[in-house]
Amino acid sequence: MSLNALRPLLSIKLRLNADKQPLFEISPGDVMRLEDDILKIDCGSNPFVSREDGLVGFSGLRFRPSMVYAPNRKFAGSAYSWVNEKTGQSLGRAMAAAMPVYFGLSLTQGFNFTPMTPLQLCSNLYGLSLDGYSVNGKISELRKQLRGNLRPFYQNGQLQGYGSLMRIFESVNSEAKVARTVSNLGYDVQLGIHPDMLVGGIGVEVKNVLWSFVGTHEYLFQLRQRVERIAKEQNAQIVIFDAAQYFNFFLHNHMRPFSTVMKKAMWRARKGGLSGILLSYSPFDQTPRGLIL
Repeated sequence: MSLNALRPLLSIKLRLNADKQPLFEISPGDVMRLEDDILKIDCGSNPFVSREDGLVGFSGLRFRPSMVYAPNRKFAGSAYSWVNEKTGQSLGRAMAAAMPVYFGLSLTQGFNFTPMTPLQLCSNLYGLSLDGYSVNGKISELRKQLRGNLRPFYQNGQLQGYGSLMRIFESVNSEAKVARTVSNLGYDVQLGIHPDMLVGGIGVEVKNVLWSFVGTHEYLFQLRQRVERIAKEQNAQIVIFDAAQYFNFFLHNHMRPFSTVMKKAMWRARKGGLSGILLSYSPFDQTPRGLIL
């Protein structure tokens, strides 16, 4: 089958504005081209870009800085460079491997906002560090996981490797995001491994459930059932299931402010009880909300 049908797609530049400011831009032609009916994808050896129009991200897909938890493009660029350096350039190598696969998948599955996650992770870790929190353990954990995943990236198949890389970013980002969120609420936070963090001396474990989440009573019941097992395994008294979306999902506005939910969970923990929390946090409006399970 001829690939000439893709030529119109490669000439498209889609930019969505919100409040008269660009929210994101998709421009496949920046990284994909047709040569003699062969599709070539070149995202560069370190594909992060930050341009004068204020958008940051990767060639072909860029975002408003607030979408990646950064106040401006300078902060986003500094955060990415800082994490890349701290991971021994593993972050840059991971994104150089992942982005061509992302664009290849986009041709058949449509464009999504998955690449926002590693940028959010960088902003969250960098922001915590600037606020005086020790993130060395999380950086070491991220570096180890990225290196371990990059070795078999081409041996086990790029699709499998891409999925594994994105799950790593999602998992560590959820932990860093929760730590940054509760620290902004005034809680003392110490990042760890088992559990993921101590909040006011209370063990808190974070699980990313973005891709498994469905808003049914049955699913919420399953999450409730997991709380006791996870808490016991990770030495935690609060388990937070992060269902945060790139934009608000349909239950978001019906949930309570996360500050209220976290306060109740902390009270329970001090009384010796366990709590599970479903967290929704959209970078679109930056209003963390939650639900006690």
